[in-house]
Amino acid sequence: MTSTGRAPRDEAGLTAPRRRVSRTPRVISKVIERIIIVRTMTVAGGIQSEAARAGALAATSFTERLRRYEISADFGASDPR
Repeated sequence: MTSTGRAPRDEAGLTAPRRRVSRTPRVISKVIERIIIVRTMTVAGGIQSEAARAGALAATSFTERLRRYEISADFGASDPR
C-alpha cells in the first residue's frame, strides 16, 4: 500500500502482485505436534492406546499421525523388538 492507501503500480500502470503469505506458522504447528506425539509416546512407554488417550485422540487418528510424521509404532518402548 502506498501513502494514498492504494496498491502500488508498476511502470505500465498495473497493480503489483501481492506477496505470498509465509507458511511458517503451519510448519511450526506441525513441528510442535510431532514433538508432542513423540513425548506422549515416550511417557506411555510406546503403548499407542495409552498415548492416544493421553492426547485425547481416537486410536485411528493417533495411528494416522504416527504414520504422517514417520514415527515408529513402538517409539518410546523400553524393550524394542
